[in-house]
Amino acid sequence: MENKNKISKDKKNLTDVQIKRLEEFNRVREELLEQGYKEKYLSVSTLKANVMALVIAAPIFVICYLLFLVICGDAYKYIRLNMVFYLVAFLGIVVHELIHGLTWSLFCKKKWRAIGFGVDWSTLTPYCCCNEGLKFKGYVLGCAIPTILVGLLPYTISLLLGNYFLAMFGLFHILCGGGDMYILWLIRKEKEAIIVDHPYLVGCTAFEK
Repeated sequence: MENKNKISKDKKNLTDVQIKRLEEFNRVREELLEQGYKEKYLSVSTLKANVMALVIAAPIFVICYLLFLVICGDAYKYIRLNMVFYLVAFLGIVVHELIHGLTWSLFCKKKWRAIGFGVDWSTLTPYCCCNEGLKFKGYVLGCAIPTILVGLLPYTISLLLGNYFLAMFGLFHILCGGGDMYILWLIRKEKEAIIVDHPYLVGCTAFEK
């Protein structure tokens, strides 16, 4: 009941798109509850998610940055981050969210139609959400792959090439992936659950028998 009461309380502050997602969430929720599932609320505000993202990802950023300096020496002295870097980094955020959606859609009955995108303008945070319930492995895969492909992979290549531009691109997106890391931490014990994205907060609801 806590989940339902919380959602009902916040409904008056939602946009039309969020209300539509809420209605779909409630439909999926009722179906799962009728099948005997019990729900566990695993969502937080965007602000708290961003704070926790920094707590988790900032130490990784620092360690990886120092590792780059140790392995590649003074390569950073020969490259200055300019507007091109910031533009590419921004495009990387778009790609990050698209990868979320593409990966989750592979596990959805409605495929791409089950995926939604948006921006939380109060914190300037872009997001992707899935309107269907997913098994644990599918949800985790969709949550983790963007940071691996857009963050960890470019950073690893930068160590081989000694490329500071690529290192900072990868590290930036590892930092951006902190929110996903936090969600993975929240759901770490829900291996037998059906995971449903929250319609407007960061996180999800886990349904388990």
